[in-house]
Amino acid sequence: NNNSVSTFEEDAGDWMNVSLTNLTWKRDTSIKDHTRAVHGKRGYSMAVVHYTGTSEKARITTDKEFVNAICLSFWYQIYNNSYDCSLKVFKISGGNPTILFTANSNSTSLGTWINKSVDFYGGSPFRIALEADFAYRKNKSVRSILIDDTSIAFRPCQGQLMQTSCQQINTSITIDCETQFLNENITLTVQHENLISNQTNCQENSLESRINTYCRNFSESEKCSFRVLDLKNGREYCTVVNKNISVTYHCIGKYFI
Repeated sequence: NNNSVSTFEEDAGDWMNVSLTNLTWKRDTSIKDHTRAVHGKRGYSMAVVHYTGTSEKARITTDKEFVNAICLSFWYQIYNNSYDCSLKVFKISGGNPTILFTANSNSTSLGTWINKSVDFYGGSPFRIALEADFAYRKNKSVRSILIDDTSIAFRPCQGQLMQTSCQQINTSITIDCETQFLNENITLTVQHENLISNQTNCQENSLESRINTYCRNFSESEKCSFRVLDLKNGREYCTVVNKNISVTYHCIGKYFI
């Protein structure tokens, strides 16, 4: 659906630097990025690194203007020592900026990649702007704000609920979007066939938990594939395997079926 995704591995993607000071957004590998985090390698993200205690701002905007409603989805990180700064998302139309989202640093979010989606409604031509805002502090310790894996989609941000067709418990299932775009937990429904009298529970809740744990350990850029039969604990009393199953999950981002 004409989605545009920027991972910053090759270039700045959809973004251009408009800062008028020496403090600017740059492609950087100093801190482990979001795209390759699960591989243990440092890829590129867009980052503002601030070495002074002065109050400064740095802004990037989209290189194109938009008219139709879009959804901006992105990952951001406020670096461990950056407790007195914030990340702002603006809609700029006719030179007038409107703040649509602000991420303020706090002790629970520092040093963690966090996903956010923001709706931009259509009308007059507009650009999207991301701004790193550093407050004054007395010391000159390093502060940084990072973004990675931005996605611009021509649709609302609510995502799409998806469900597999019913199939046998030993049939391979592939989630239809990349792991990084999964939103909320995967839920499992087992429809028993030929249920015997002393077989009242096949540990569906336990299986559901294992599926979520298994899929969350996949590479962010890959699709999770599994067989429910492979995730069943051998000690569980669940001997009848001719059951139909369905898996429901919620996807956000660029992959839709």
